Amino acid sequence: MEEFLKKYKDNMDDDFVMGYYIHLYTDYLWFKYFLPDICGENRTFMKKLNGDIVKCNGNMLQLYIYNDYTNLNVKLIDNYNLDLKTFYNKIPEMTSIIEEIPKINLIVTKIGEIIKASKDGKAIIIDIDKVTKFIKMATELILANIKEIE
Repeated sequence: MEEFLKKYKDNMDDDFVMGYYIHLYTDYLWFKYFLPDICGENRTFMKKLNGDIVKCNGNMLQLYIYNDYTNLNVKLIDNYNLDLKTFYNKIPEMTSIIEEIPKINLIVTKIGEIIKASKDGKAIIIDIDKVTKFIKMATELILANIKEIE
């Protein structure tokens, strides 16, 4: 995030740049505070919602997490009453001044496909209530940080 700010601080008034910074910050908080509760600091196990502890081999944890992301999409979309018409309408051409993201339109299209493929399935390791609390905590921290930047 520091490198991003060094490079793009003068562009933080651009909605896309600000949104990407928020995305980076959210990822940082997710990996620092949320995931260790599910899989330990070293990501060597996972704690299922039923309390079972499973040792992680290979990319097993990653598969469980991404499966849960997909399963939770529908619940989070409903919980926050998100308007997804951007993903159902023709996506307007966008440009990004962030040189590390040259193919933004492809990324937005892929996100739309992921959302459409979401299913209302049962999460295995990620508790929706904990995600909601995480979102509230992350929002407060990020907003405070943004005010410091300005």
